[in-house]
Amino acid sequence: SPHILTNFGLASAIKTFATKINQTKAIEIDFKSNMEDKRLENEKEVVIYRAVCELINNSILHSGASRIEIELNKHEKFVTLQFYDNGRGFDTSSLSKEDLKGMGLSNIETRVRSVDGVFILESTPGKGTSALIKMID
Repeated sequence: SPHILTNFGLASAIKTFATKINQTKAIEIDFKSNMEDKRLENEKEVVIYRAVCELINNSILHSGASRIEIELNKHEKFVTLQFYDNGRGFDTSSLSKEDLKGMGLSNIETRVRSVDGVFILESTPGKGTSALIKMID
């Protein structure tokens, strides 16, 4: 896992990754968080960070999106990561297990479940893709 995650936490690591992507002009990422200095268990931070990187890469490679919105928030007992892109979207019911594996989505789901979290992916052709990761802090 990247040293910035270890040293500065999840919000800083995602913000740094988003800034790097924004500098390439490949896509615009808007990142918001209420977790500036808050830390989670290391394993949970790594799971969420890798999931975000995978989701961003999928948007850049597959969606044709021009914008991504990411919100990472700590609630009383939960941490949520909400992800949205304005890309072309896809019909989730038509995806095979192989498609999911190829896009890394089954990896995200497996990793999130390994820390007792929930991963929900929603997409509609023409309407973009959204994902929610929720776990107990």
